[in-house]
Formats: sequence, C-alpha cells, structure tokens
Amino acid sequence: MLEIPGYRIGEKLYDSPKTVVFGAVRQADGMRVVVKANAMTHPSPRQLARLRREVHLVRDLGIDGIAKPVDIFEIEGRPVAVYEDFGG
Repeated sequence: MLEIPGYRIGEKLYDSPKTVVFGAVRQADGMRVVVKANAMTHPSPRQLARLRREVHLVRDLGIDGIAKPVDIFEIEGRPVAVYEDFGG
C-alpha cells in the first residue's frame, strides 16, 4: 500500500505492471483526488520521466473534462501524480 504524507489513501482503482492508481482524500481540505504512481519500486529513468511529462502536458492543455493535476512529487524514488477527482 502506498503511503503519502497529507493524503488518506483509499481503494485501489487500477493496477498494472507499470502503474497503480488509488482514490484518496487530501487531508488539508478534504478534497477527493486520484493518486497515480509507478508500480515498480525501482523505476527506470525513462519511466520516471514519463509520469512527469504526463503531468506537465495535462496541466498545460487545460481541457475541460480531463482531470487536472493537483501535485507531483517523489515518494521513495517513485514519482507520484495527484489529480483532481471529479467523480467520473
């Protein structure tokens, strides 16, 4: 189970060999979010860059109907992206 300071992790929404996605709540304000992380404990530099690139691309697009990134950081060497959860 992924532990992220400041977030209460809920149910696993998706799991593959490369990616794991959880529902979560940001504890500071109760905002529902979706947490996406690399499933590997030691991802390659290419895999690390892929999630970062995804977050920056989605942030720059600003298209309605696409979950907007809330945060991105690293936990134990793995990039973790936090997106808004609009209940879709």
